[in-house]
Amino acid sequence: MIPLGKPEISKEDIRAVIEVLESGNLATGETVVKFEREFSQFIGRKYAIAVNSGTVALFLAIKTLNLNNVIIPAITCPDVVNAAVYGGANPLIVDVEEDTHNIDPDLIPEHLLKKADSLIITNTYGHPARIDEIREICNEHDLVLIEDFAQSNGAWYKGHRCGSFGDIAVVSFYGPKAMTTGHGGMILTDSDDIFSKVKLARGDEKYLCNSSIIPLNFRITDIQAALGISQLGRLDYFTGKRRAIAKLYDEDLRDCTMLGLLTPHKDIIHSYYKYVLILKGIPKKRFITQMKKEGVQVGTLYDPPLHQMKIVQNIVKDAISLPVAERCAAGSVSLPMYPSMAEQDTLAVIQCVKEVTDS
Repeated sequence: MIPLGKPEISKEDIRAVIEVLESGNLATGETVVKFEREFSQFIGRKYAIAVNSGTVALFLAIKTLNLNNVIIPAITCPDVVNAAVYGGANPLIVDVEEDTHNIDPDLIPEHLLKKADSLIITNTYGHPARIDEIREICNEHDLVLIEDFAQSNGAWYKGHRCGSFGDIAVVSFYGPKAMTTGHGGMILTDSDDIFSKVKLARGDEKYLCNSSIIPLNFRITDIQAALGISQLGRLDYFTGKRRAIAKLYDEDLRDCTMLGLLTPHKDIIHSYYKYVLILKGIPKKRFITQMKKEGVQVGTLYDPPLHQMKIVQNIVKDAISLPVAERCAAGSVSLPMYPSMAEQDTLAVIQCVKEVTDS
């Protein structure tokens, strides 16, 4: 079975972890501080705070800023809406672009902009959203801009790395992400105030003075940080490999009449966390089943979209129609994508796609 994704762990990664284990300093220590410093410099932010998951990173961003109504695109990981709800915010789900599945700034209803105090972009599948336009909207309506770049770590927008935009940014280092610490995440900001609040909420005792925030222990270990530092040194290599695989997919699948491909915008560099196909004329369930029989794992992506999930429907009460997101979710799948994927495996996946869609 060719898997959907997997981390690439090198001998250097293993040695870095062993060094920490042998040192006996296993909890949050100097290696975590080094990881935070190197990652913030890599992205181009003043501060970075490491936490134990990307979901926790988003939860803390929402909780510490006391956000109440957050705009979220309908096509994204369910953990985004889960983090918002746990953080005490009401999710306002909006429609997406057909060609990228990112939040569509042209389709955000005015009444939601008046109600919201924040907006999350998720750079879906590794393609940066239309950040300049979204930032203008946030400035006009006084919204906190949260950049969730869990899927776009390694991507670029108009010459700047993803993660360098917004009032606050969050990322995940979960196993199959662009780089990994097993589990883990990071919160980034240029704000002294946000930095202090998040450090406190993470459980850093020296930030306890004169605060109403109740802290919990959301820290990571030096073991995870050692792996993160080692992986960070190869992140650009990883994303380069992903783009090379995507180029092979593009070249061989572009002319398949039963398929459609997403269209990258100009002025971006895609990180290809996922490679997406749009199915035309073949049922999604049948495609996935037949590919699995041929030894290829296929992703179902975010189906149903967020606004059709029970957790959101229980909060919103009223039925929401987001036609673009519904269409995208019903017809989209993802193909295997990971840096160590051999060319023969990529070609085998392509051949299986052609055979299944032609059958």
